[in-house]
Amino acid sequence: MISRIFFDLDETLFHTIVGGSPPEQEHFEHWCEVNVGLRMFTIFNPLAYPLLEHARNLVGNENVLVLTSSLRFYAERLCERGGYGFRSDQIFTREDLHEHRYSGAYGMGYTIPGNLADENNVLIDNLPPRENDQKIVYLGIRDWRNRYIQVRDYFGVNFPNDSWADDIIEKLNELHK
Repeated sequence: MISRIFFDLDETLFHTIVGGSPPEQEHFEHWCEVNVGLRMFTIFNPLAYPLLEHARNLVGNENVLVLTSSLRFYAERLCERGGYGFRSDQIFTREDLHEHRYSGAYGMGYTIPGNLADENNVLIDNLPPRENDQKIVYLGIRDWRNRYIQVRDYFGVNFPNDSWADDIIEKLNELHK
Protein backbone atom coordinates (compact mmCIF):
# COMPACT_ATOMS: atom_id res chain seq x y z
CA MET A 1 0.00 0.00 0.00
CA ILE A 2 1.03 3.58 -0.61
CA SER A 3 0.08 6.29 1.87
CA ARG A 4 1.27 9.35 -0.05
CA ILE A 5 3.22 10.03 -3.23
CA PHE A 6 5.64 12.96 -3.20
CA PHE A 7 7.14 14.48 -6.35
CA ASP A 8 10.29 16.52 -6.69
CA LEU A 9 10.09 19.45 -9.11
CA ASP A 10 13.38 20.48 -10.77
CA GLU A 11 14.60 17.97 -13.36
CA THR A 12 11.61 15.76 -12.53
CA LEU A 13 8.37 17.59 -13.39
CA PHE A 14 10.09 20.47 -15.19
CA HIS A 15 13.45 21.99 -16.09
CA THR A 16 14.45 25.61 -15.52
CA ILE A 17 17.21 27.38 -17.42
CA VAL A 18 18.70 30.36 -15.59
CA GLY A 19 19.87 33.27 -17.75
CA GLY A 20 20.97 33.13 -21.32
CA SER A 21 18.73 32.91 -24.36
CA PRO A 22 15.24 31.43 -24.37
CA PRO A 23 15.03 27.80 -25.48
CA GLU A 24 13.59 27.11 -28.93
CA GLN A 25 10.73 25.01 -27.55
CA GLU A 26 7.61 26.05 -25.64
CA HIS A 27 8.56 27.50 -22.25
CA PHE A 28 7.45 29.85 -19.48
CA GLU A 29 9.61 32.95 -19.03
CA HIS A 30 9.83 34.44 -15.54
CA TRP A 31 12.19 36.42 -13.38
CA CYS A 32 14.31 35.30 -10.45
CA GLU A 33 13.12 36.90 -7.22
CA VAL A 34 16.39 36.24 -5.40
CA ASN A 35 18.67 37.70 -8.07
CA VAL A 36 16.41 40.42 -9.46
CA GLY A 37 16.73 40.93 -13.17
CA LEU A 38 17.83 37.37 -13.95
CA ARG A 39 15.57 35.75 -16.55
CA MET A 40 14.51 32.15 -16.13
CA PHE A 41 12.89 29.80 -18.64
CA THR A 42 10.94 26.76 -17.48
CA ILE A 43 10.05 23.81 -19.71
CA PHE A 44 7.30 21.59 -18.32
CA ASN A 45 7.66 17.84 -18.75
CA PRO A 46 4.66 16.65 -20.80
CA LEU A 47 4.94 13.17 -19.26
CA ALA A 48 4.30 14.64 -15.81
CA TYR A 49 0.59 15.17 -16.49
CA PRO A 50 -0.45 11.53 -17.07
CA LEU A 51 1.81 10.47 -14.20
CA LEU A 52 0.22 12.95 -11.77
CA GLU A 53 -3.24 11.92 -12.94
CA HIS A 54 -2.46 8.24 -12.34
CA ALA A 55 -0.99 8.97 -8.89
CA ARG A 56 -4.13 10.90 -7.92
CA ASN A 57 -6.37 8.10 -9.18
CA LEU A 58 -4.30 5.61 -7.19
CA VAL A 59 -4.11 7.32 -3.78
CA GLY A 60 -6.41 10.36 -4.05
CA ASN A 61 -5.70 14.02 -4.74
CA GLU A 62 -5.05 14.80 -1.06
CA ASN A 63 -2.24 12.23 -0.98
CA VAL A 64 -0.25 13.47 -3.98
CA LEU A 65 2.17 16.18 -2.86
CA VAL A 66 5.38 18.02 -3.70
CA LEU A 67 8.61 17.81 -1.72
CA THR A 68 11.33 20.00 -3.19
CA SER A 69 14.49 21.68 -1.98
CA SER A 70 13.41 24.74 -3.97
CA LEU A 71 12.13 27.90 -2.32
CA ARG A 72 8.37 28.18 -1.71
CA PHE A 73 7.67 31.16 -4.01
CA TYR A 74 9.41 29.39 -6.91
CA ALA A 75 7.71 26.03 -6.29
CA GLU A 76 4.24 27.52 -5.95
CA ARG A 77 4.63 29.76 -9.00
CA LEU A 78 5.77 26.93 -11.25
CA CYS A 79 3.25 24.37 -9.96
CA GLU A 80 0.50 26.88 -10.72
CA ARG A 81 1.90 27.90 -14.10
CA GLY A 82 2.46 24.26 -15.08
CA GLY A 83 -1.14 23.41 -14.21
CA TYR A 84 -0.10 20.59 -11.89
CA GLY A 85 -3.08 21.04 -9.55
CA PHE A 86 -1.24 21.37 -6.24
CA ARG A 87 -2.62 23.67 -3.55
CA SER A 88 -0.15 25.64 -1.46
CA ASP A 89 -0.64 23.27 1.51
CA GLN A 90 0.35 20.32 -0.72
CA ILE A 91 3.77 21.82 -1.50
CA PHE A 92 6.61 21.21 0.94
CA THR A 93 9.80 23.17 0.29
CA ARG A 94 13.27 24.00 1.52
CA GLU A 95 11.72 26.17 4.22
CA ASP A 96 9.72 23.20 5.56
CA LEU A 97 12.79 20.96 5.59
CA HIS A 98 14.78 23.60 7.50
CA GLU A 99 11.95 24.15 9.98
CA HIS A 100 12.09 20.49 11.02
CA ARG A 101 15.89 20.08 11.10
CA TYR A 102 17.82 19.76 14.34
CA SER A 103 21.38 19.09 15.50
CA GLY A 104 21.86 16.36 18.03
CA ALA A 105 24.61 14.36 19.65
CA TYR A 106 24.68 12.02 16.65
CA GLY A 107 24.55 14.67 13.93
CA MET A 108 21.72 16.21 11.94
CA GLY A 109 18.21 14.85 12.10
CA TYR A 110 14.65 15.80 11.31
CA THR A 111 11.59 15.97 13.45
CA ILE A 112 8.77 14.33 11.61
CA PRO A 113 6.02 16.84 10.80
CA GLY A 114 2.57 15.89 12.08
CA ASN A 115 0.94 13.01 10.30
CA LEU A 116 3.00 13.52 7.14
CA ALA A 117 5.65 10.89 7.81
CA ASP A 118 4.74 7.31 7.02
CA GLU A 119 6.90 4.35 6.07
CA ASN A 120 4.47 3.72 3.18
CA ASN A 121 5.18 7.07 1.52
CA VAL A 122 6.82 7.13 -1.91
CA LEU A 123 9.21 9.79 -3.21
CA ILE A 124 9.79 10.32 -6.94
CA ASP A 125 12.96 12.33 -7.59
CA ASN A 126 15.79 12.60 -10.10
CA LEU A 127 18.62 12.58 -7.56
CA PRO A 128 20.21 9.38 -6.25
CA PRO A 129 18.89 8.40 -2.79
CA ARG A 130 22.25 9.10 -1.11
CA GLU A 131 21.87 12.76 -2.13
CA ASN A 132 18.34 12.93 -0.73
CA ASP A 133 18.63 11.41 2.71
CA GLN A 134 17.03 14.50 4.29
CA LYS A 135 13.87 14.02 2.21
CA ILE A 136 13.76 10.28 2.93
CA VAL A 137 14.03 10.86 6.69
CA TYR A 138 11.56 13.78 6.56
CA LEU A 139 8.95 11.52 4.94
CA GLY A 140 9.57 8.61 7.31
CA ILE A 141 10.50 6.24 4.47
CA ARG A 142 12.34 3.17 5.79
CA ASP A 143 12.39 0.91 2.75
CA TRP A 144 14.06 3.46 0.48
CA ARG A 145 15.18 0.76 -1.97
CA ASN A 146 11.54 0.25 -2.99
CA ARG A 147 9.83 3.49 -2.01
CA TYR A 148 12.33 5.93 -3.49
CA ILE A 149 11.83 6.03 -7.26
CA GLN A 150 14.73 7.68 -9.03
CA VAL A 151 13.85 9.01 -12.46
CA ARG A 152 16.06 10.08 -15.33
CA ASP A 153 16.88 13.80 -15.22
CA TYR A 154 14.50 15.89 -17.28
CA PHE A 155 16.37 18.67 -19.09
CA GLY A 156 13.59 19.79 -21.42
CA VAL A 157 14.15 17.16 -24.09
CA ASN A 158 11.03 15.23 -25.08
CA PHE A 159 11.91 11.97 -26.80
CA PRO A 160 9.31 10.25 -28.98
CA ASN A 161 7.99 7.01 -27.46
CA ASP A 162 9.55 7.81 -24.07
CA SER A 163 8.35 5.32 -21.43
CA TRP A 164 9.50 7.36 -18.42
CA ALA A 165 5.99 7.82 -16.99
CA ASP A 166 4.86 4.28 -17.90
CA ASP A 167 7.74 2.76 -15.93
CA ILE A 168 6.86 4.82 -12.86
CA ILE A 169 3.15 4.02 -13.18
CA GLU A 170 4.00 0.30 -13.26
CA LYS A 171 6.18 0.66 -10.13
CA LEU A 172 3.44 2.61 -8.30
CA ASN A 173 0.88 -0.05 -9.18
CA GLU A 174 3.18 -2.75 -7.77
CA LEU A 175 3.69 -0.83 -4.53
CA HIS A 176 -0.01 -0.11 -4.07
CA LYS A 177 -1.17 -3.76 -4.22
